[in-house]
Amino acid sequence: MPKVMAKEVEVELSLDDLLAAIRQLEPEEQEIVRRELEPRPWSQRLDDLLSQVWARVEQHPISEEEVNAEVEAARAALYAQSGD
Repeated sequence: MPKVMAKEVEVELSLDDLLAAIRQLEPEEQEIVRRELEPRPWSQRLDDLLSQVWARVEQHPISEEEVNAEVEAARAALYAQSGD
């Protein structure tokens, strides 16, 4: 079977066309499609999110003093807005 490599391809298929194509796949390939469509458990999504957060923390560390300064700046901005 020839393979085609492209950066971006747009193909219009009806649901029936897509289902027909999936039915032509081998059972192992159909299982791959099923797993891709199945939502990940919430615990895995949470773990992924926390991994992303900690990766950002390591890339862009911020001190407690910087956090406090940002909080105070936000409070001052809110106070200035409410005083109008």
